[in-house]
Amino acid sequence: MIFKIIYKLKLQNQCDRLITNINGLWALNTKVPWQHVRKITIQPLMRIIHKSEGNSFARLKIKNFNPNESREFTAELIVETNRNFISDESLKIAWKNEYLKERKFWEFIPDLQEFITSIRSHPDDEKIILTNKFVNSKIKLRTNLTERLGAKKVMQTLEGDCDEFSDLTISILRQLLIPARRIVGYYYKQDGETIGHAWLEAYVNGKWIQIDPALNRLVNLNEKYIARLRQGFKSDISVISVNFTGFTPNIIKIDETTEIYKIR
Repeated sequence: MIFKIIYKLKLQNQCDRLITNINGLWALNTKVPWQHVRKITIQPLMRIIHKSEGNSFARLKIKNFNPNESREFTAELIVETNRNFISDESLKIAWKNEYLKERKFWEFIPDLQEFITSIRSHPDDEKIILTNKFVNSKIKLRTNLTERLGAKKVMQTLEGDCDEFSDLTISILRQLLIPARRIVGYYYKQDGETIGHAWLEAYVNGKWIQIDPALNRLVNLNEKYIARLRQGFKSDISVISVNFTGFTPNIIKIDETTEIYKIR
């Protein structure tokens, strides 16, 4: 499939003072084998920088942001996706260690130890299947939650959306010594109905495979998945981050809208 993706970002200075030297990052896409970015157009023109884990960002720079001023930015991407959701990308030794660590939202909690111990001796591909079954048996799917709970809290509430399903799965796989990382993006249903979505990648038998526990899909994901940001070294990388000094963080209001259309 080929999609046109339009991100519209609006920043507003909500105070009555000048803010200077604002820097920020605005996530555009992440490099994955099933997805090819054909074209990126950004207005006004901004530098694109490439960070770790294949993530690409537009660099936001505002020298002077006047009181109550608003700035608007638009990024348009043409993205082609396909069904090949298995990657031969090699895993660096240093990166492997990072993908096994406990992080915020991927807590290693006692409630999981009985299950983890029960499947530890299984082959890795079986561990993936059994973990997916466990997560889907424990957690009730809810949509449009406003808070990301993480593995620890979701084992208390026993309900969550795609964030909680992916976070709990990553926590379990890392404790099973299977490298895992999160992908944030979108799932396309039809024009005007594209949902923000999260799923994960796991490194098994020398390959990265895709897992969508919220939709109960293993490996055989389809071309309707659009990846925007990969999270593995850190669990809480933001799609939009704005940095400045001398003011409280909420002084700048951040609004973003996303429109996705299928070209073919």
